[in-house]
Amino acid sequence: MQHARYSTLSVLHTIEVMLGIPPLSAYDATAAPMYAAFGTTAHAAPFVALSPRIDINARNKKAAEIPGNALADYSHPDGRGTLSSLPAPISGSP
Repeated sequence: MQHARYSTLSVLHTIEVMLGIPPLSAYDATAAPMYAAFGTTAHAAPFVALSPRIDINARNKKAAEIPGNALADYSHPDGRGTLSSLPAPISGSP
């Protein structure tokens, strides 16, 4: 276990190092590679895939079937108003 902080650019830089390609930008070039996240030897043991515990082919319920949804009024927008109904900005604010 290691506790180093990595960013998305660290992942990108690590992939670039593994593939032997030059950095795409100065940002990923200066990112820390994720050396501590990997071992020095490969583990070729097979893994056991877990089956999904939910039906991945299920569809969302119809609006009428959702509890409490019968109270919602979908005949018009939510009533928040338009941009022209917003209050005027306070003077001196950015």
